[in-house]
Amino acid sequence: MAHAQMLRRCIRSAPLSLISVAHRGAAPRDRCAVLIAFATVGASVATVQNGRSGAKCDAAPTWDKNWDGLLGASSSRVRTTRHLLLVRHGQYVLNDPEHPLTELGREQARVTGRRLAAMVKGRTQLSPDQAPSQIQFSAVHSSDMVRARETGELIAAELKGCGVGRVDVPLLSADPLLAEGCPCYPVPSLPGYNPSAKTVAEDGERIEAAFKKYVRRATSETEQEAVAKRAASGFVMPDKGNLNPFLSAAEMPETYEVIACHGNVIRYFVLRALQLPAEAWLRTATYNCGITHIVISPDGRVSLHGFGDIGHLPPEQTTYH
Repeated sequence: MAHAQMLRRCIRSAPLSLISVAHRGAAPRDRCAVLIAFATVGASVATVQNGRSGAKCDAAPTWDKNWDGLLGASSSRVRTTRHLLLVRHGQYVLNDPEHPLTELGREQARVTGRRLAAMVKGRTQLSPDQAPSQIQFSAVHSSDMVRARETGELIAAELKGCGVGRVDVPLLSADPLLAEGCPCYPVPSLPGYNPSAKTVAEDGERIEAAFKKYVRRATSETEQEAVAKRAASGFVMPDKGNLNPFLSAAEMPETYEVIACHGNVIRYFVLRALQLPAEAWLRTATYNCGITHIVISPDGRVSLHGFGDIGHLPPEQTTYH
């Protein structure tokens, strides 16, 4: 019991760290070392009894298998995994109402585009449970706000020959659904941040609509156009020969899309996709041109492979505003 009390005190004093607790003076049968990893959202409760340790959750975890409303909508032959690479816009001019990119922001976007282009060269392993695979981008999306649109344009310019079939990656029309806003009231609240109820309601409805549009599993219908474009380009898949426009999404195992948008939108997308409390969005942050990587499996499972990655930016180019 003394060991459990000591452990609880350590947990309270360092709730977001890795803790190793060892009682050296106890008899061998009573010694224990407990390693607990904490995430920024949620918590674990550790128990220590008779020299044994274990972890239990406060409540049984749940997962809505039909979170995108597409369960059963796709054929069992659809094996397409969707990769969404969400990029926060570059640094922008604060005192300009249009908020265009600064010269540094433009360079951040170019460097980010080159980082994404480098993923296409050779075969890249994007997760520990996947074999290295060939990456080709199907599209670059962006919000209609100037700073995000300019970021998307500069990224697309660096993706020459990186599209499906080694063609240029298309920059699609700017989407107002992806514009910045307040998705919901944050918990805890932030002093000085007091959007009106009308703003939160309007922004929240719009950003949720953007989530439903972009964050979803693949279906034969929604991915068919991408398959046709891939086939028309003459791309050859290993061991499958030339694709033709009549093949289903089952023949296209992975798709990659870039979305240049905004910090609040990205934070909300991540929490919604992982089925974590959306009100926690302000507890996370991503720097200018940070890359967030969401992966959606054919069965609807979602995993976060990276959040706000700025490893491609040198320290002197790292900014938040």
